[in-house]
Parts: sequence; structure tokens; C-alpha cells
Amino acid sequence: ADKRLLEDMGKAGWDASSAYAVWPGPSAQADRDVEGIATHPHRDATLAQKDVLLGKKAVGALPDVVCVMMGWDPRPWHGAKTSSYQANPSPENFEAACRNAKQIVDSTPGNGLDKRVVVLDNWCEFGEGHYIEPTAAFGFQFLDSVRRVFCTDREPCVDITPEDVGLELPERVYRDYRAIVGPSGGLVKRKVVDDLIAWWAFDEQDENLALDSSACDFKGFKQHFESAPGVKGKGFRCKGGWVSLEAHELFFPLSGLTVELWFKTDLAGQSDKWMLNTVGRSDTGYRLGLTGGKLGWQIPQTPWSHMLTDPDPAPLGQWTHVAATYDNKTMRLFVNGVEKARLAREGAIQPSEAQLCLGNYSPGHPRAFFEGLLDEVRLYDRALSADEIARRGR
Repeated sequence: ADKRLLEDMGKAGWDASSAYAVWPGPSAQADRDVEGIATHPHRDATLAQKDVLLGKKAVGALPDVVCVMMGWDPRPWHGAKTSSYQANPSPENFEAACRNAKQIVDSTPGNGLDKRVVVLDNWCEFGEGHYIEPTAAFGFQFLDSVRRVFCTDREPCVDITPEDVGLELPERVYRDYRAIVGPSGGLVKRKVVDDLIAWWAFDEQDENLALDSSACDFKGFKQHFESAPGVKGKGFRCKGGWVSLEAHELFFPLSGLTVELWFKTDLAGQSDKWMLNTVGRSDTGYRLGLTGGKLGWQIPQTPWSHMLTDPDPAPLGQWTHVAATYDNKTMRLFVNGVEKARLAREGAIQPSEAQLCLGNYSPGHPRAFFEGLLDEVRLYDRALSADEIARRGR
């Protein structure tokens, strides 16, 4: 640490210092790659950050905001003229550096910037070869490292691969343009990524649309919608309002289905009250809601057949996780990660032409609406396993 520089910054009125691009000390021996470019081990470089950070803390001239650097590789800019770079980057090295940084911050006294902020470098600096964003090489591993070290929420994280992965830039521009100006004659189709058909979290600011966090981008139209605190962020207070979407073939996957959501209600004995419904005619679609005060999951094959019901009354006054699955052979109902009921049924779900409706049986139905809170509604194009659901329902 440059003691004199830090002291001068403090005298000049700086609130804090922070810096990146930390390298191993001068004793570190550089190797050479096949092009003769000097390389430093990524592990040595990332872990060396701890000594520099502690040195700046020891000077004590002014608060130092810890910065964790993912790596350094400026070859995209300089090619064979690159002076040196950090070789063999790995999420494990970065996670170890993050843990060192967190220990330093946790041990810092007071409640200043140096106690409350950690800078992560860098989301994407292509020319200098350091990035935390998902890539083809490492997927979401660098982001997962950040989550494991700094986040207290242990709910399983859903990594959504962008739909435009693999598209050339002109194709991306054209797709975005068509999304603005109108239908593209079928040239651009919705695509399910990572098994996720739709995910409505109800956290958006938009008063008219329920935004979809999946790659499919199924926006729902809100009517008489009331926002309220959810199990995570904001949720949907259901008391006669609804979110509706036009029927789509992806809502009726041939390979199986999972409907997952969180709900909370204080009203016992609700019956014929639906949280999610696609049933049109009496033998098409599927629905999840309350019947006789119990959770019910129905995929009719003949008029109003195949209703699977939880043997126990729906919990009251608490957020409850529900997952309803179907693998073209068996319907299953899980509550808070535990399988409560199953029912044999053969064959694919019969598509419905009715709108998909959240919070009600159908748009504007005067009686068959769920009364309570909904949040984190997801549809998958396969039956999630019992282990997956158990992890998500904790």
C-alpha cells in the first residue's frame, strides 16, 4: 500500500479509497505461454489481493472499499503484444478471493462505506479479459460464487440462459426490431430455455403487465390487480382480480409439466377457488387451486375427471410452497417440498383454447377466484423430481 498517497488523499478530503488490478509481488515468477507472453497463475493473483487489502487497512489513512478482481487478460486488445496476463482463471479462485474480502469487511469496525460495500470487478471488460457475467466457458459459475459468499438467501437459484445465445448480431437486432414493430409472420418463435416456460414474480413496476422472467417472455395482462408483499419481493393480492394470457401451445408441453407457486391465505374452507387455470372445456387444460379447503390439482381427461386433492387442509396464515407435476403417467402434488398425493393418469395434457388465468378461474369470474396472496408462479415443461422440489420448497 502507498502510505503517502493514501494520507494525501485523506488530507485532500476523500471519503474513501478503492482500487483494482492487484498483481502478485515482484518475487512472483512469471511463466511463458506458447506465444512467449508472460503469465501469472490466476490463483496467486486473486489470493494476493488479500495482502494488498490488509496493507491498505493497516495504513488507516482513510476507509478503503474492498475490491475483488476476477482476473486480468488483455489479449483481446493487444494480442501477441500483450505484456502479461493471469492464466487459467477459475471460479474457485475467485470465490476464495471473495471469502477473503468478506472476512476483511466483516472485521472492519464502524458502519462506513468500507463496512457496507464490496466492489466486484468486473461484470464484463472484454478487452481486459475480466468478467463475472455468464459465458460459454464457465456458465453462471462466477455469479454463483458471488451468491454463495455474499447472499444470505439460500433458496435455489434458477439460472436462465438468454434466448439469443448463438445468434449472430444482425439476427439479434432483427429479432428486437420485430418485437417492437409487431408480429414477424412466425419467423421469431418463443423458445423454452432450461425447461422454464414462464416465471411470473410480480416484482415489476408496470401497472398493466405481469412480466415474465423466463426466456419465453409471456407477459400477462393485469386487471383489478393489487400488489402486496410477497414471499420474496412483491406478490399478487388476490381478491377478484386476475392476470390473463392468451392460450399458447407451450403451456401444454408433450413431455410433462410442473406448476410451482407460493401462496398465503387466512381464509379457511375455500372451494372452487383457482390460483392458476387453463381449463376450457371440461376435458382440456389443467388447474391448481382450492377445493373443500384443500389444495387441488386437476388435469381432466374426461369431463372434470382426475382431480388430485391434498388429504390435509391448506395451511393458513403462512407462506406455503406448492408444486404440482405430471409426467404423462402420474399426477403428483407437493406441499412445502413433501409429496402429499398422487394419481395415475395416462397420456398428454389436452390443450385448451381458454386463456391462462392467474388468481381466478377465468377473467372476471365473479365467484371462482382465490382469496389470498400469490407469488413466484413458474411453469416447467417437465415434471421436476422430488429432490428438486424438496430443495425449492424448504
